[in-house]
This record gives sequence, structure tokens and C-alpha cells, in this order.
Amino acid sequence: MLCSLVSGMNADTLTGNDTVEARNNEILDALSFRTIHEREHTLDEAYNNTCAWVWSHENLLLDEKRAKPYDFTSWLQSFEPILWISGKAGCGKSTLMKYIHHDPRTKALSEASPWANGKDLIILRYFFYELGSDLQKSREGMLRTMLIQVLNERRHLIPMVFPRLFGDANKSSLHQFPPDTLMNSFGWTNLRAAFISVLEHLKDSRLLIFLDGLDEYRMAGRDNQYTEEELDLIYDGNNEDDAWGRSTWITDGHREIAQFIHSLTTGGNAKVCISSRELNLFEHTFRHSLRIRVHDHTSESIKQYCENRLTQEAPELTGLPEFISDISGQSCGVFLWVRLIVDMLVEEHVNGGHTNELQEIVNKLPSRLGGKNGLYMHMMRNIERRYLPESRRLFQLAARCHDFNIHDLDIIALFLAEEGYLLEENSEVMRASNDKFEPKTWSEWETRMKNLSKRLKGRCGLLLEGTDKVRFMHQTVQQFITRKYLWAEIFGNATGFRSEIDVDLALLSGLIRRLKCCAEAVVCSGEDMENTRFQQASDAADADPYFEVKNSSRTVELFNCIVAAGRFCHKPGLDQSVNHERHFMKLLDELDVIGRHHTEKFRAPRNIPDTSWPGAYIVLEAYDTRLGFAMNNSLDFTIITGIYPLVGNPIEGHNYSKDELSLILLKCARYWDWSFRQDPVCYSWAVSTPLWFIESVLHEGADPNLRTGVPCSDTSAKASLTPWTCLLDQFFTREKYTHWLIDPFIETAKVFLEHGADPTVQWHRTDGRGVDTVGSALEGCIERLKAEACIDEFSINHLEELSEILRQTEEKRTRQLADSGTEMDSDLSTGN
Repeated sequence: MLCSLVSGMNADTLTGNDTVEARNNEILDALSFRTIHEREHTLDEAYNNTCAWVWSHENLLLDEKRAKPYDFTSWLQSFEPILWISGKAGCGKSTLMKYIHHDPRTKALSEASPWANGKDLIILRYFFYELGSDLQKSREGMLRTMLIQVLNERRHLIPMVFPRLFGDANKSSLHQFPPDTLMNSFGWTNLRAAFISVLEHLKDSRLLIFLDGLDEYRMAGRDNQYTEEELDLIYDGNNEDDAWGRSTWITDGHREIAQFIHSLTTGGNAKVCISSRELNLFEHTFRHSLRIRVHDHTSESIKQYCENRLTQEAPELTGLPEFISDISGQSCGVFLWVRLIVDMLVEEHVNGGHTNELQEIVNKLPSRLGGKNGLYMHMMRNIERRYLPESRRLFQLAARCHDFNIHDLDIIALFLAEEGYLLEENSEVMRASNDKFEPKTWSEWETRMKNLSKRLKGRCGLLLEGTDKVRFMHQTVQQFITRKYLWAEIFGNATGFRSEIDVDLALLSGLIRRLKCCAEAVVCSGEDMENTRFQQASDAADADPYFEVKNSSRTVELFNCIVAAGRFCHKPGLDQSVNHERHFMKLLDELDVIGRHHTEKFRAPRNIPDTSWPGAYIVLEAYDTRLGFAMNNSLDFTIITGIYPLVGNPIEGHNYSKDELSLILLKCARYWDWSFRQDPVCYSWAVSTPLWFIESVLHEGADPNLRTGVPCSDTSAKASLTPWTCLLDQFFTREKYTHWLIDPFIETAKVFLEHGADPTVQWHRTDGRGVDTVGSALEGCIERLKAEACIDEFSINHLEELSEILRQTEEKRTRQLADSGTEMDSDLSTGN
């Protein structure tokens, strides 16, 4: 644990040290994540001068029931710690936040303010995004983003903020860290301590922080701490923003982030500008803060937006002033509503609509976005009836992608998935197997993508958009399509996917078919590869035949989607009349065929076995490769990526020997840390094996105590790992644990003991002074886990149960050994 992050390390002795500079780079790389700037980059730029109003000194009426109205310029020059930019959903809050952050006047006015008083000014920003990945909507993602922004420009602070990641800077062993140490150092406790340390080290500086979209903040990874009822969305209340949907989990998250924001300002050297919808919780929490209500100030901007767009895109339209006045009057300050209305008018005009027809559209359109009679419902009702089955399937897939946190589904994969996974309804022929190998580049798909984009608009009423990444047009659209009344009224008789598992299999099928026709996923020969710097390391190439491979971002995004879709296919409640498990296995078989095909040109000249193709796309952490693990076949791919929720028993009928089964069991006992083969690494996963699969391997005859030839974590250890000692070994060498790792370990350990695992295995530990200590390995694991900060009372009770099972098993084994006269031969050795 890195609770000592604020210790006073003297940076002056470190800045010239090459090894420290290399560690600085490693830390910054580990803090970064692929989508770190995605939300900000995808936000629309402010249209012409539609956000310029924020610089004016308007006379605002004070409403004592709400936070105090204010203007942005005055706040920048004041000592007030928080400015709340609030507004209705879709009114343009995020666009405004992007605008004011990038406008040079923000920095100039702040630097000239009495608050800054000539001190160094640091401007930070983070844009929460509920439709994005966990790191785009969580406190961890927020702090990682802001730490990078600070430390990139002030690298001398890194050793002071993360002292434990440096140790003794004068030793050449600085880089000899367990491979998962860096990533596991960036949990909430350590990140918060690091950011507090930054604030303390920058007391003589001033930090201006912009946090956009607080209502989109989620307690990512902690939904398992809530009951199903506490996670269910509630839609009610007079407040329209609250009516979009909330839950106990969401509300607790909003309370948490609000408290954190207040804590940032206690030191006096930080000011925070936040934006959010006008939720009741924020109304209460920020009631004493200064405030700007966006939708109260956008009337003129909306008129300008309408005039410019209609003049440019519908120049022949008559009665333009009347259209502008009507749209502005009905908009209630919501820019998203205006954008949709103008889109409809332009489309209708292009299709030959007369002025009176267009005016009728404006007059009949509802003035709110959501609800049974809102604009979104109106747009859905306008979808032609013959398109509704396809529309339903597209929305089912889009909703499932949101559930799976799949954010990189392109439009080609979406429409391939919409076709379903079987060639015909009662057929056993998979569409993925029926497709030909015809890989095309992204540019070669351009014509088809344009046609599909038009099709998407027509089938989904403009509510889904995008080509390289298909997404809901706005967060409120995703929330809208969860309403039961929508599906009952619009899609009541339209044929969609019959069940959730059919949606899952269709999605997986579409992604695998997309891989089959993706030219970027074909691994080229070494001569054609850009990443030639890897070719110089022949020793690494001997250990890893795919060492020189560098995959494109499109390939990695596609494989990441495949892994996510495969892992989250649901097994409960399957229709027994349909063999979903067989269909799932056929899709994995086709993935195996595609993998061999796409890597053939690279493998053939190097005599690399075709079964090892997964290694071209996925790389294990260095710690695992040092132990001799590799992606040798599709079963390894299944175990390491965790794509087997539907598999009945993938080892059944293969006639594996006891040694082979025990090696499979050893791999199942590990918690795999791996990433896609890309530079820099953008995706990484940590995977545990389902208990049912471990039990199936044990039932087939695997021996938990059989030595496998895989070395222990210390290369000087005399004994190789058994499946059982492999399970224990990682819980002594892993730097940090998360809640989801602890409970599976407890249950797995119970199953191992039930199937004869040696409870007396000893832990041989050598500290830095060369002193050996010996103890019970499992007891050591239990005690170490009890001390973890992330463990809860539920897990403590499970550990107590495991301790009792260990005691009983030890007594039983001691009696058996005494009766047989056999000596114990299990140990687990490691260095400190």
C-alpha cells in the first residue's frame, strides 16, 4: 500500500538520475489510459460565438432558494472556491466547459486576479462521461487524468508524490518491481493520497480545476456492494433532470463526488468550476456556492445557431425569421433540442418539404426531450413501420454494448450483428463461418459506411450515430430507451432478438465477422512492420516469437470488444430447446480459424505453430512470461481472457493426461494480468477463472499437488510450482488486491482443499538481509488478506470459514501421513 505518498523525499538529489527519469516515464505511462481525452475531443466546439455570453457582466436576479447567481469573469477574479455551472439535460453545459477551459481569457483573468496574486497558475480539467469506460466516469479516472496534467509539466514532483515506487534511487535495482505494482498502485486510496500530496507541494501555486458532468459520475467497480433494488433506476419527481433516472448507487456516487470537491478547496490554493444537471442533491450540496444557470442565457445563442445553420443548409427556405423565433421560443434553452429540430427541418427541406409543412413540424413538436410525449418519443414514432424489426435489434445491440462497457463498436460490426448469428433461423450454419475471407481497410469500407450511416439514421430516428464508434446521440437517449413504455408502444409487435442470450451471441458473431473482414487485423511480415525497434532484441524474440508485432489501434479495439462480449455472455435462463452453448463454441472455433488465417504470413517464415496465434494479439505480463507461461493454443486464450461463460466443459473428450490436466489447472489457478500487443499499451485486463471450470478440471483428474515444471516466483527456489502452490504464490507476490480478487480466491482455495490440496505447504521467505522465515503458506495468505483495506465483513467471514477448513484438513492429512509414514514434500520459496 502507498499510504506514505506524502513523505518528504528530496527531489533535488533525483532529477539528474537517469533511472529515476525512466521510472518517471513508467509512472506517467501507467497513469495514462486510452480514452483519457476522448470525451473532451468528441464534444462539439462552441458554434461560432454561441458561448460568448459567458464573458458578459449580466445583472442576475438573486434567488434565495438556489445557489447564488454569478458571472464567470467575476468568479475568476474572486476568492470564491466553487462555481457551479448548472442546466437542463442537453442545454450545452459540456460545450461551455470546453469553451471556457480553452479560451485564453480564462488563464489571463485568473493570473491577474487577487486570488492568484502573481503565483504560478495550473489549470486542470476532467470530463465525466457516463457512456464511456469506467475510467471516463470514476474518481480513479478523474485523479489519474489530473495527476498526469500536473506531473507532465512538473516531473520533479513524481518521486515525492509516489515515493514507494522509487525506493533507493541510488540503486541500479530501481526498475526491478513486480510487473503489476505500477497499475495496482493506482487505486483510489493511493491516487487520493498522491493528489493531496500534489496540493501540499504546490501550496505556493494556484490550481484552477474544471470538472464537467458531475451527474455522470459513477462509483465504477462498486456496484457489487448494492442490492438489485438499490441499482434499479427510478423515474419520478417534478424535477425533469431527476426524472431521467436515478438509483441509490447513482445518488451515493453524486454525494461522494460532491464531498470530494469541497475537500479540494480547503487548502485555499485550489478553485473548482463544476457543471451538472440540476439534481436535488446538487441543489442542496452547492446551495451556498456561486452559480450560472446555462439555459437562462442561451436565447440569443440559439437564435444565432438557427439562423446560421438554416441559412447555410436550407438557403431557399422562406419565412426564416418566423422559424428562428418559434424554435427559440420553444427550446427552453436546451441546445440539444434545437439541434434535433434543425436537423429535422434541414432533412425535410432537402426532401422537398414546403414551408408550411416545415412550420407544421415545428408547431407540433414537444418542447421537452424525454417522457411519453417528448421529442425522443416523437422521433421514434416517425420510424417507418417496416423498419421497426431492424430498429429494435439495433437498439437491443446498442443497449447491450452499454451494459458490457463496449465503446468501440463500429457501424460495420453493428449491422453484421443485427443480422443475427445463424444463417437461417432453424439452421446450424453460423454466419461467421459462411463469410469469405475478404479483408478490407477502413478507407476501402468508406462507401458502404456512408450507406450504413444513412440507414442507421432512418432505422433509429437519429438517436444512434457514428461510424467508427456507434453511440447514443446523448446520454439522455440511453436512459430513454430503458423505459418500458417505449418498447411496449413502439416495438410491441416488431420482431427483435428473442432473448438476452440471442443478443449476446449476435453481438459476438458480428464482432468476429468484422474481424474476418478487417485488413488491419492481418499480422504482416517483419519486413513490413513499423515497429522495427523490437527486432534488435533477439533474446526477447526467442522467448516471445511475436515480440516484434505491433497491432493497430483498430485491431486492438476490435479484439477488446470481442473479449468483452465473450466474457459477459450470460448463462442463466438459457432456452434448453436451443443449444446456445454449441453455437457459442462454434463462434470460438471460427475465431480460432480467423486467428490462424490472419497470422499465417507472419508465422510461416518463422515456423511458429498455428495454434499459438493468440500470442500475436495478446501479451502476458513479464512476470508470467518469466515463469514460462505463453499463449500456446486456443484453450490458453480461453483461460487467460476468460471467454467461457457458456462453455459446458471445453476439456471434456480431449483425453488429456494427468500432467496436462494439472498444467491446465495451474493456469486456472492464476489471476492473469495481460494486455493487447500495442505500443503504448491501451487496454489491460485482470482475469480470474470461474469456479465451475476449475471444478471440472479437478473432476477430470487434475492433481492440485503435482509439480508442473513451472518455476516458483523466486528463480533460486528448489521446487517448481504445483497448481496449489501457484494459487498461493501470487497472493504473496501481488502488490495489491481488489475486492473481486479476494472472494474468488477464498472459494477456489476451498475447492482445492476439498480435492486433496496439501494444507501443510510451507512458505519459505528470505528478506533483504538474507534471513529465512518459514510458515504455513495458506495461513500467511489468510492473514495478509485480512489486513487488506478493501476487505469487507462478508469476506472476513469467508476467510474465517477457510481457516476452519484448513484446520480440519491439516488434522486429517497429518493423520494420513502418520499412518503411511510419508514425508511432506510441498514448499513455496520466495525472496522478499
